[in-house]
Amino acid sequence: EFGLDWRLLASVAYHESRFATNTQSWAGAGGVMGLMPATARIFGLKSDDIFDPQMNIRAGTQYLKKLISTFSSVENDTEQIKLALAAYNGGIGHVYDAQALAQKYNADKNIWNGNVEKYIELKRLEQYYKDPVCKAGYFRGDETINYVRHVISRWQLYQEKVK
Repeated sequence: EFGLDWRLLASVAYHESRFATNTQSWAGAGGVMGLMPATARIFGLKSDDIFDPQMNIRAGTQYLKKLISTFSSVENDTEQIKLALAAYNGGIGHVYDAQALAQKYNADKNIWNGNVEKYIELKRLEQYYKDPVCKAGYFRGDETINYVRHVISRWQLYQEKVK
């Protein structure tokens, strides 16, 4: 329905919840797709709806699709997805900051590995998160870096195993 590979969605769901419908993270993200309550509301879910698997997966899929579309200027589809996954996990403002830092320091703002990823990691340092190109402030990006790596890795595994 939304034009996304179901194996990518399964990879996100696995990492967010291990497919458990009633799970909730320390940060308050809940349900199969690990939606934050504010994000869920944007896609029409009430607080109780977050734990309804069908509604949660639909909203999570819409959100990921929206994030991928946000990076439509990136030519490579896989890079769009990596940037969208980083935004899904860590917030789009931090990804925009990392892209701005990458561009400022002559890295490729449209490539995740070794470029935007590097500046996500460096946003923990004051000289980077207080840089005038940054708007979202301090960020400890280890979780987001690992998130992208693990979701992409599982997605590739699913693609190999299930054609």
